[in-house]
Amino acid sequence: MINCRKSYNHGFTLIEALVLIFLIVVVAVTFYSVLSAGTKGIIDSKKKLAAAEVANEKMETVRSLDYDDIGTTAGIVRGVLPEREVVSWDSGTYYVFTSVQYVDDPYDGTSNSDTTGTNDYKKVRIKAAWEDDINSNNSVVLVSNFAPPGIETNAGGGTLSINVLDSDMKSIGQANVHIVNSVLGIDTRATTDNTGNIIFPATPAGDKNYSIEVSKNGYFTVKTYSPYPTSSFSPIDVHASVLDGQLTMVNLYTDKSSNLTVQTQDPFSANVGNVGYSLEGGKKIGDTAATPSVPVYAYKENLNSGSSGENKIADLSSGTYTFTFNAVSGYEFLKLNPIDTHFTENNKFILSAGTDWTQKAIFASKTLNSLLVTVQNKTDSKPIKGASVEVKNSLPTAYDKTLTTDDYGQAYFPDNLPELAAGAYTISVSADGFANKNDTTNVSQLTKKTIQLIAQ
Repeated sequence: MINCRKSYNHGFTLIEALVLIFLIVVVAVTFYSVLSAGTKGIIDSKKKLAAAEVANEKMETVRSLDYDDIGTTAGIVRGVLPEREVVSWDSGTYYVFTSVQYVDDPYDGTSNSDTTGTNDYKKVRIKAAWEDDINSNNSVVLVSNFAPPGIETNAGGGTLSINVLDSDMKSIGQANVHIVNSVLGIDTRATTDNTGNIIFPATPAGDKNYSIEVSKNGYFTVKTYSPYPTSSFSPIDVHASVLDGQLTMVNLYTDKSSNLTVQTQDPFSANVGNVGYSLEGGKKIGDTAATPSVPVYAYKENLNSGSSGENKIADLSSGTYTFTFNAVSGYEFLKLNPIDTHFTENNKFILSAGTDWTQKAIFASKTLNSLLVTVQNKTDSKPIKGASVEVKNSLPTAYDKTLTTDDYGQAYFPDNLPELAAGAYTISVSADGFANKNDTTNVSQLTKKTIQLIAQ
């Protein structure tokens, strides 16, 4: 009897091999991600510990100084400490930022009510960061107060108080304040408290030479300007003056910054490239000195939409913006889209604070057979919004379309391609409160027709 045994090949199919490889890759990637995150956490912890040691060492140096020497070389409170210092440590390079302020303690009265002096003690803030940025979050901050050896004394000068607010008069806390007085050699930085205020007692006297700049992540940066004629215009926020024995109050206003995308297109949403234009607006910072004066805004730039028909502009202030378009070969500017109903002009819009906004500029081809109908009130030539405009043509091809006029009283035909056939068209216009009106026009390339209605 013959014993027959079947033979089998046990191996992996292609699908099983692919699944196995996929699982190995997933496990490897997961392991690498966890390992990378863990490694980064360990490195950051080491840097934070080293930064704390650096900051502690610098604070100990401050404690060893005489009270009169506690201050920075370019600060309002003058002393021997550098405002910025680079320190080499075992784990790398660290950047030490030091600021010193006088504090007017409310315990014995503040400002003019304090009869014993406004410089009760000094507050020292030391920030040790592992990147060269005074506003970096990769840092350790130490703050300590230092009292004078005897009773408080008034070091002279005046008191500079700065308030940072938004357009709704709400306080902006933790805003970065940069003060420069090149005449007196002052260059110092500080941060507003939760009420949006910061006070600098014992500020040396100076006449309109304290430059103040306020910034905060996500907010539009604002600053003061030199008075005219040093500045080419008359600024609203002039460099601050400080008088001996007096309080100078400075209010600076800002809002969350916005990002703007400008697209140049035709009425059918196709890009129109290489459009040159100027854009001006946002926060008003002053007026021209000429008579009559013209507003001066924080933003004014000449731009070109390029081959893509698009510009992206970041960190703009809120406010009204105006487009001024250069002549575009083969095209004519129609309007902005969306339309801003605040304005009768077709080239203005309002940019709100803290937004990402897309504004389209619409250009009509001069060579395309099309019809732009503008409906106006015959009495004052103002545009009529919401008027019904019917355009008809029997030959050579039948066309019958009714559109409603926009805020500028405009209706553009065709609303979709293809273009209109060249030839004669009838126009029928109606609007609430006005008598109907019929008219005719011959369409050839871009044709414009204005129809005025009589109020009933």
